[in-house]
Amino acid sequence: MAKRNWRDSDSSKCSQTLDHLSHSYDLKDVESLFDKSFGFDSLAFHDDLIETWVGEDPVLTEKTVQDSELLTLKDTLNEIKDKLSSKDIEEWHNHTTRCNLAAAIIPYVKDAGVELCTQAWVKFYELLNSFSLVPQNKFLSVHLCEAPGAFVTCLNYHLQNTKFRHMWDWRATTLNPYYEGNSLDATIPDDRLIRHTYSQWYFGRDGSGDITCRGYLEDLHSYMSKVKQDQEMDIFLVTADGSRDCQINPAEQEALVSRLHYCELIAACLLLAKGGNFVLKVFTLFEPASVALMFLLNLLFKEVHAKKPATSKSGNSEVYLVCLNFRNNVKIETLWKLLEVIVYNEKPGTLQFKHDIPSAFLQQHLKCCQLFSEWQADTIEFNISLYENFSQKAERELESKQKLALDLFLKKTRFQARHRTKRLSEYKRDKSSFYIPQNNQLQPLSKWPQKHLKGTFYLRQNLSSMSWEERIEHLEHHDLMCPDKILRNQEVFKDEEFDEWSDVEKGRPFSFILNSRLCDTALMSDMTMLVTNSDLSNMKKLGYQEHVNEVGQLLSEIISPFGNSDRSSSFQSKKGEVCPTVVFWDVDQGTESTFPIYQSFMNKVDSGHFNVQHVIDDKDLAATLRSARYIIVNVTRAPGKVDAKNPFQSDYEELMIRKNVIFAVTQVLKHLKHGSQLILLTALSLTRMTAGLVYSLARSFESTSVKCHPNLWLHQMFVFTKFQHLCPALGQHLRDLSDQLCSETSTTSECLLEVVSFAFILNDRKYVQFLTSYNNYMVAGFINLMLDYYKKMNQKVQ
Repeated sequence: MAKRNWRDSDSSKCSQTLDHLSHSYDLKDVESLFDKSFGFDSLAFHDDLIETWVGEDPVLTEKTVQDSELLTLKDTLNEIKDKLSSKDIEEWHNHTTRCNLAAAIIPYVKDAGVELCTQAWVKFYELLNSFSLVPQNKFLSVHLCEAPGAFVTCLNYHLQNTKFRHMWDWRATTLNPYYEGNSLDATIPDDRLIRHTYSQWYFGRDGSGDITCRGYLEDLHSYMSKVKQDQEMDIFLVTADGSRDCQINPAEQEALVSRLHYCELIAACLLLAKGGNFVLKVFTLFEPASVALMFLLNLLFKEVHAKKPATSKSGNSEVYLVCLNFRNNVKIETLWKLLEVIVYNEKPGTLQFKHDIPSAFLQQHLKCCQLFSEWQADTIEFNISLYENFSQKAERELESKQKLALDLFLKKTRFQARHRTKRLSEYKRDKSSFYIPQNNQLQPLSKWPQKHLKGTFYLRQNLSSMSWEERIEHLEHHDLMCPDKILRNQEVFKDEEFDEWSDVEKGRPFSFILNSRLCDTALMSDMTMLVTNSDLSNMKKLGYQEHVNEVGQLLSEIISPFGNSDRSSSFQSKKGEVCPTVVFWDVDQGTESTFPIYQSFMNKVDSGHFNVQHVIDDKDLAATLRSARYIIVNVTRAPGKVDAKNPFQSDYEELMIRKNVIFAVTQVLKHLKHGSQLILLTALSLTRMTAGLVYSLARSFESTSVKCHPNLWLHQMFVFTKFQHLCPALGQHLRDLSDQLCSETSTTSECLLEVVSFAFILNDRKYVQFLTSYNNYMVAGFINLMLDYYKKMNQKVQ
């Protein structure tokens, strides 16, 4: 369907269009979009304490009887959904987008320039204009599972549009897109709002942002109590827009998200003031656990409404529960017990009530489920009919209805473009402390890649159940192009910046780098699969000597130009020529090591041009650095090296060398002379910690480059040219962090995750582009090497 401009719609044209179209054809299809709601009757015993129904010590019962009528509804709806299983998901998604009667609304709102306009934005805008969610006094709002942040920006817009005269502030939670232990499947990587409003987001002491983790809600409750005290405001609105990735088993979406929904409800009860409101996204409500959840909501709130916004795709199961006027009729001790029994308890079961749920409520719940499943089924059947026969007449009718749906949206929500809306985050071009020479320009970073599913549902199910060998065959080689760029420093670190970047985070240690803000998500996904399923450690051992030879050759190639151009050192060869001093420091090789990389370097480099001093004990470092202009620091690990005290027990070398790399850099920076060159042989820079350390170094030298060839060890060399200055605050900061890392043990629950505040780094766009390009190159090369290895293995077997 051709793209159309809907900007000519305004309130007067809206009325004209409605009047005209009401005479031309039936408005029922379009009007029904905005009428998908169900209100529960207030319970007669609404003043009861929750403890009257669940007891002082809530328990689960495994003797759960599935309501036969709800089970029939579930089976019938799943039969209709099953008709989609053979359809390619990308084609079907494009088709349903084309058929969506509300398709014109988002482009119109986005064209109005609202902040962070997404599907969630327009859905919440409908809810805000359909229910009295905003109090008539100052308030705090808390937004659970909020990324990327559209509910917050929508509320901000709505308050200004309705001329709200009181104070408002907000906080939000979500799975932390910067916590490398969070899986890509679960995490929304879009951080456009997060990185500009980072202090407003709470990720918990473990740093993950997972509200279902033990201890998180306790921490959130304490944190928000302090915020309420500081702001002198109460929380009158909580939203929860969470979900789980259920693409492999969509028929059981409701059961898969049940624990999350209970967690969100408990969080709302812990946070809300009496009279506050709660918005909860759910899906189908057929299961016994959902019936219990709905009954609890009706006990806890004076009004409960189920609403599917017009801008929510009609063919999915998404429904919003709008719960108004919190009764505050539950003890906080009971909430903690419910959290323990339902959320932290992995055993199956349903909350047991001390009395039978009233039949009047069950009938209401059944009616609610019937309505929403019927609306969804009708849409799926309609979309299927058009998929098989999409005529020009059908297209014209859809276009007319989409135009009418936009007009109805504008009329019902009173939406209007505001040219002077104060944004939560002013999206200015990020200032960078670096520049990249014109002939070295990097490709601009693309927008966050969305999670694209491919193929039919049957194919995706088959892929998920494939053996390791079969899945390998479905991975593809990547085209490789080394970035070969230079990052030039424009501004060394200054003490005045200290407060901006020195507030670093701690969190729970993790074993796998499952995601990285500094690498393409598809590459990270493939690498994770390869690392977690292969015998990588054995493969590394078998090819280590070849790798050592390559590293030695590359180091000699880096050093040689320096030797040919620099004769300023006081050391001389036997022939009387001036030879620059090179210090080679093996940080983690141990006294029993044969120092293979050092030996390889010495075999390749022209020793007549250099005075090479080998350091294996940091006590000898200060004396040797006094005369050195070139320092090679090797922080990579010897094969088979084990560190039982490291809290990050992992196959990812980057995690295992955290302590050594910070220690080494701290020691070297203390003694470097102005103009010195530093070569750091280290692991990849996927984590916030390594990225922050490299950033600190890059801000202390004139220029930074990376020399690397793809390898299974994910080793690379940073070349820092012409040391400029060590900011005293940075020097002390690094020493403090090194001390903290030395105190970590295998039992440490909160480990250092950053060197420099990651939010601060992300605002330096040039640096992010630079590091990301090399990470992508190295990870893609690693994947290719792994695929080549398995291809050879399969050929041998055959």
